[in-house]
Amino acid sequence: MTMASLPLDTLSADMVAVGSPQGVGHHLFSRFRIGTRLAAMMVLAALVSALLATSGIQGLAASNESLHVVYEDRMKPVRTLGQISQLMLANQHQLQIALAQTASSPARTTLHPDFAGKAVRVIETNMATIDQLWSTYAATTKGPLESALADHFAQRREQYLRDAVMPTLAALRNLDYQDTQRLATKARLLYERASPEVQALIDLQFDRAHAEYASGVQRYEQTRSLAVGALVLSMVVLGFLGVMLIRSIVRPLRQVSQVFHHIADGRLDTPIVVQGQDEICEVLADLQAMQQRLAANEEAIYRLAYYDPLTDLPNRRLLRERIQTALTASREDDQHRAVLLLDLDHFKAINDTLGHEVGDQYLVEMAHRLRQTVQAPHAVARIGGDEFVVLTDALSADETAALAQAQALARDILSAVAQPCLLDGQMYFGSASIGICLFRNHNASIQDLLRRADAAMYQAKNAGRNAHCLF
Repeated sequence: MTMASLPLDTLSADMVAVGSPQGVGHHLFSRFRIGTRLAAMMVLAALVSALLATSGIQGLAASNESLHVVYEDRMKPVRTLGQISQLMLANQHQLQIALAQTASSPARTTLHPDFAGKAVRVIETNMATIDQLWSTYAATTKGPLESALADHFAQRREQYLRDAVMPTLAALRNLDYQDTQRLATKARLLYERASPEVQALIDLQFDRAHAEYASGVQRYEQTRSLAVGALVLSMVVLGFLGVMLIRSIVRPLRQVSQVFHHIADGRLDTPIVVQGQDEICEVLADLQAMQQRLAANEEAIYRLAYYDPLTDLPNRRLLRERIQTALTASREDDQHRAVLLLDLDHFKAINDTLGHEVGDQYLVEMAHRLRQTVQAPHAVARIGGDEFVVLTDALSADETAALAQAQALARDILSAVAQPCLLDGQMYFGSASIGICLFRNHNASIQDLLRRADAAMYQAKNAGRNAHCLF
């Protein structure tokens, strides 16, 4: 019996058994067919729709009032820009006051210290306030036209600050009447150039506020009419849609149930056909995407579990499995196999002198060279730190010939490791020590092989490094 031929209630029960806890709600609703449940839900939905439509009409009446809030919110940028314009104008007044007090003096060469100092303090305070107000306004969301106007005013403001305010403040501090008078005139001209642009931004805010208000009123009128019509129409159409929904949901649910069953069995390649654009098709599309993500996650988990994240070589766990496979295969033939344990010489010195990041780069480079040197069917793995293990495939049945093959591979590895390597802008010539352990006929355990290869590797180190030794 296939999954598609099972009764729908049985499929639903199977789905719950696989992926969902069976609570009181499940036992209550599982007594009824899905079509019956959906029919009851559609009747309930019709009643709820009537209630929602009624409350919605009341809510729409309240929404008209909220349009005034939107209108008021539009006034915040207007107030901000207006304050900026007023503060710039206040700067002009302060300059005129300072100049006027000096103009009454017969000499007219130096400014009155008190009035000049007060003007400096007020102008600095005004400019700080302008900066804060402009930062607040600049952080708001703007359309293309408003952004263009704001950018243009920002340039005018920068010119006003650079060419007028800052030099004027310096002239005020120096009590220089002539420079202050000249710069005040320049500041007035720059202010008069910037003022229309501020006003353009303010006018734009007013226009948008008015447009939003008018649009909101129109939308309210349309929504109220549509809500009344929808209330009547939904009572007629909802029953018909319920019948069509029941017919259209059963078959896709069977497919969903079948896919879930396959996923529970570990099969992540079930084809899913998506035809249409309704909600059930969206569920099928999401299920299709979930199945693909599960397959990708399974692959990612496998990589995390069996591969070294730094060098992308097999790690100790995968190496042990491959050694176990080789030991099992050695029971069925007379071929020798070998484990080569490689330790990079003086790697600790690289870490200590050049840093761990450079040490990691060196490990990645050595892993790349090992991958290029150790070709399939042989395999290389990183078991930790600066230690790598090469597991050969079947070698010669003759021990002498097998040893010669393993030693030739070890020499190739030493030659690859000895090639110059650019580390932190300097050429580094590395080396390695290799321990070789031959085995066949399942004559050792995984621990024995690694221990023997490790012992041989230390013999190579004691012999002067950059060498290989046989256990």
